Amino acid sequence: MDNRPAVKEASKRDGGVALFIAIWVLALVATIALAVTRDARTSALIAGNERSAVKARAAAEAGIERLALTLLAEAAGRRLAPTAAETAPPWLGDRSSGIAQESATRYAALPLLGNGPAVALDGRRYRLAFGEVLLILSAQAETGKVDLNRGDATVLRTLFQRLDPDEGPAAAEQVLARRARPAGARVSPWRLRAEHFNQVSDLARLGIVSAPLYARLAPYLTVTGRNPLPDPLTAPPPVLASMALGRAAADEVEALRSAAQRPRDWREGLILTLRAEAVLPDGTRAEARALTRISSSAAGSLTYLERDAHAYPTAWSASR
Repeated sequence: MDNRPAVKEASKRDGGVALFIAIWVLALVATIALAVTRDARTSALIAGNERSAVKARAAAEAGIERLALTLLAEAAGRRLAPTAAETAPPWLGDRSSGIAQESATRYAALPLLGNGPAVALDGRRYRLAFGEVLLILSAQAETGKVDLNRGDATVLRTLFQRLDPDEGPAAAEQVLARRARPAGARVSPWRLRAEHFNQVSDLARLGIVSAPLYARLAPYLTVTGRNPLPDPLTAPPPVLASMALGRAAADEVEALRSAAQRPRDWREGLILTLRAEAVLPDGTRAEARALTRISSSAAGSLTYLERDAHAYPTAWSASR
């Protein structure tokens, strides 16, 4: 009996199964290879983001040091010359040209040499090139802010209302009501009996203001003030507007501010909030903040009271 047709049929059937298995194995291998490639690419992107974040954070910390040294040099009666990195071409490549143009028109260059005005202590922003990194620097004297514990009630109410006409008035009344309660004093070498509010962040922690309003208020509030009224020489624009100075007084203050007149506390020891924002060509940003005490007595002295820094890889805009 001839069984060759059956054998051929079985061979075809076996061949089809083998082909299906081979195709399935190839598909599985391709899927695994694709997954490995995707994981490798994702890991590379994560590593690149981490590297940019570390670089931006280090640049922001360096910006704090550069601004502190600039102020310390002024306290000692001299100015710092720019370093080689600061005189190099500041913005490299087409990706950063928009940042260069926007910042050049929005911020003045940081005063470094002896032929320019001193660094303002009212939160004014300055730009500084450090290699390919753009630094935005500012110094804000705490005496120019509204003190939560002893600030003038009228100025505090006006500031809150100016920044948020809807939520601000009620929040201001809550602050004043809390100040009216007895509270234990907390004394530290640089906080002067901040008994009702130990930190500005207490506003958000206690639920007195919402997160958006806190973000707008925080730059203009302090718990280290020495006087009920902010110092007009170092008050940022919203605080200065809230003080409702007369025309003559406002003109006098503006003349002194234009001449970078230093407040009386400059020699005894002035507490400043230094801020630095670093921007990389790829858009990665980092911010650093330092609370410092700077004195112009003798050769000048600087003490860091608080420091923090964080980075985030988001697109930068000078409209912040």
